[in-house]
Amino acid sequence: MSVAKSMQSGTHPQLSDDFASHSHSFDNTDPQRESWPPINSERARLPHLLELILDSIGDGVTVEGRDGALVYANSVAAKSCGFESSEDMVRADHEVFFARFEFADEDGRVFTRHELPSRRALRGLDTPSLVLRITERATGHVRWAHLTTNVVLACDGQPEIAINIWRDVTAARRRRSGARLLGEVSASTYGAADASEMLSGVAELLVPRFGDWCAIDLIEGDALRPVALAHPDPSKAAIARRLRERHSPDWKSGNGIGGVVRSGRGLLFPTRDAGGEESPQQLLFLRALKMRSAM
Repeated sequence: MSVAKSMQSGTHPQLSDDFASHSHSFDNTDPQRESWPPINSERARLPHLLELILDSIGDGVTVEGRDGALVYANSVAAKSCGFESSEDMVRADHEVFFARFEFADEDGRVFTRHELPSRRALRGLDTPSLVLRITERATGHVRWAHLTTNVVLACDGQPEIAINIWRDVTAARRRRSGARLLGEVSASTYGAADASEMLSGVAELLVPRFGDWCAIDLIEGDALRPVALAHPDPSKAAIARRLRERHSPDWKSGNGIGGVVRSGRGLLFPTRDAGGEESPQQLLFLRALKMRSAM
């Protein structure tokens, strides 16, 4: 109760001498933790019960020590980061782990590891809650999390541990983003002179929100007519236009755009550098665009 009250009042909870002397009883690596023998002492049972509670909540919880090393992660945090168990996440090489992800705020400002709230808290700096965009570098997969960090002080009054609570808000962000996009599309296309102008506006709105580039074609008779192409990098937009001019997609084919037209269902290509039906020249263009996937 004393810890809860101090956190609500905006002050920092503090480890007592008694707790510090028993902190070694936290053991997150016990392989038999699901079948512990009866423990007579309520004090000795508390760390184990606390671990079970933290594993049962819906939010990710991580704890970092004074040196910034990860000392605890509940199962939600571990699974969201691609680990089989909490123990695997704690034992992982954290330089490699942080290199896997990019952390940015809602405005796109990227954080280094030392700028993250937990590291600031351990240096005694203010750590307001914030929403983070977390991008897995290898796949480009993005999720959003509302992060709250609290610091616990040691007996000497210095930060001892930082407790992070990660609440996944990806679904809510996507709903809001979708609603906002519909409004912006309606506003941008109002009064467009023709379909080409209208669809060019749509492509510009989709990039870079949903992808690095967007191409829109219209089916006219037996051919596809490119009407819009957008990319935030003008040089890459020029490469993509040359690719479309020299290698127009065959919508009659059963693959790619042709398959989408015939089935009415979208297709995801996890990697566009895998060969497939592309010619060597097309592959050079695709590699220049650094395309990881297409839809």
